[in-house]
Amino acid sequence: WIELRVPAGSPRALAAMAKPRGASRVVLLAAAGVALYLAGGLHGATFVQPSAAGVASEPQAARAAVARRDAVWRALAVGVAAEMAGSEPAWAFARWSGQYADPKHKGCSRRVTKDGDVFIISGTSSVDGSKDCKKGARVKNWSLQGVVAESGTEMLIDFSPKGGPKDAKATWDGSGIVFPDGNKWTKQQSVARPANTFSLD
Repeated sequence: WIELRVPAGSPRALAAMAKPRGASRVVLLAAAGVALYLAGGLHGATFVQPSAAGVASEPQAARAAVARRDAVWRALAVGVAAEMAGSEPAWAFARWSGQYADPKHKGCSRRVTKDGDVFIISGTSSVDGSKDCKKGARVKNWSLQGVVAESGTEMLIDFSPKGGPKDAKATWDGSGIVFPDGNKWTKQQSVARPANTFSLD
């Protein structure tokens, strides 16, 4: 597989390095399936039961060929599906993306969505330094980047724009996101729109 060299340490770097590995294994599975299919076509006669006269009839050969083809493609489909599940799960978007409630900053926006290979964690903070965002008060917007692990239950988030670590590990616990300090964002609503439809200015 081809190694992509991108700046180390960033969520986009981690995502870029992890993505080709899963994709290459899917390609290998597909190639193996095609090879099996062609091999079955070349040696199909060995799977055909002879007729009473000792010679395989055309209908028997046709049915056997169809059965071989279906078996190969079913096995290939199962293998590819399992391999794709081994990289970042497709359902990770639905699990993590959404609007959240932050008990430490009541009234402030908390949202997670996906943009390409990374997740965007965005929110608002009070301009006057208050912990909470009161209705009608002025707020400022911020955003961070994160990448989900292959398990689909952990995300590494780059908190350096807010003065934190570059690889803080957040965990999905079934109903929300738990951060290293113990704070939990509880999911309120799923977000179906991509990140580029939201303004983070």
